[in-house]
Amino acid sequence: MIEDLGLTGKMAECRAKMAWEEAVGASLALQTRPVRIHRGRLEVAVPSSVWRAQLSFMKRDIVDRINKLIGEEVVKELVLLNRR
Repeated sequence: MIEDLGLTGKMAECRAKMAWEEAVGASLALQTRPVRIHRGRLEVAVPSSVWRAQLSFMKRDIVDRINKLIGEEVVKELVLLNRR
């Protein structure tokens, strides 16, 4: 039924967002927030350019951890956004 409704992709995206804290750790998760996934791009809000610079070095590892945690390649890219 889920497949019939076209929700399989949305469920995988939801699992990817839920895996954020486990993938980055509690301290980073407190400072950041996954906003949405669109076309394989996980958009994450960060509090400042300093945090964005720090996380930019970890992008590939974070993407790999999330995909491993959910068991499929849903996230292809991590996009860091300044929190508004």
